[in-house]
Amino acid sequence: MSAQSARVITLNQKPAASGSTPGIRYVTPLSPESFQIEGVAPSTAAERTTTAVESLLAEALDALEKGNTQESARLLEQSLRNSPNHTETLLALGYLLHQEGRFDDASDLYRRAALSDSAAWQPRYNQALILEAQGETAEAIAMLTHACAISPNEPAPLYRLAWLLEASGCDSEAVYWYKRTTVAAPNMFEAWLRLGLLQMRMGDCAEAIDSLHRAMGDSAHLALAAYNLGLCHLNLAQPELAQQAFEAACSAEPNATDSLLALAALALAQGDLDAAERHDRAVRALGVVSAPLSLRLAQAWQACGENELARLHYRRAVQADPSLALGYFGVQSHS
Repeated sequence: MSAQSARVITLNQKPAASGSTPGIRYVTPLSPESFQIEGVAPSTAAERTTTAVESLLAEALDALEKGNTQESARLLEQSLRNSPNHTETLLALGYLLHQEGRFDDASDLYRRAALSDSAAWQPRYNQALILEAQGETAEAIAMLTHACAISPNEPAPLYRLAWLLEASGCDSEAVYWYKRTTVAAPNMFEAWLRLGLLQMRMGDCAEAIDSLHRAMGDSAHLALAAYNLGLCHLNLAQPELAQQAFEAACSAEPNATDSLLALAALALAQGDLDAAERHDRAVRALGVVSAPLSLRLAQAWQACGENELARLHYRRAVQADPSLALGYFGVQSHS
């Protein structure tokens, strides 16, 4: 089953520039102490520590963006010596180790980040990715469910939970979470696509049609969504709508042999042999010979008394699938 690749989520909240809107912070500020020096705003040791920690975090993230992972790790470790429970720093270092494949060390940091901030979904999401990679599917699902409970409108954990449930064969549960994902992120087209494909597989073509239509809003998913939309319309005995969908798929991806073969089959079902021949030529121009299509074309032309065309297509069918030779010799004997 294909889906978007796993993403490691970082908080990535650098200190806000002066005058800008501050980002999400995971350190609870303490009330100022009673002392105050004339001409200086109230301050505390705790606040100065937080500023230093965030400054180191910003430097570490800049180093990471520039590909200097060694320097980034050094700065993050230094920051944690000053503030061992700083959620963003724990998560950033966990991310770095996660990317390096040091799963055990990353897991430990993610657990510490989760303990330091019960409202942070990112460390639980990242921890779930490690559990998934290690084959601990049930634990990964539980961790993602926790992340979704913490942040019910965050698309990343919703989508990953749906995807993992689908991969585990829990189709009904996956549909529920895909729907939750599309509510949280209406323009997350890959979620609409997976939802539509799953609804189609479960036999709910009417709902699948709506989901696949929405997935077609993104050019990256248009061809696949349109092809499966056509299959849904065929299942509902709507050949004209099916043809429109297959044609849309071909327009989006001219080299999509599945859509061309579907159009050829549809033309044969409608008795339009010229259109079927045209689509067959397009398929063969891509270097593909479909034995089933060639056989059906041979049978259709034979029924019309066009034995030369029938033999041509039987030969192609036999070359692609030698087990069809019996039918070919049958045509030869009746010519």
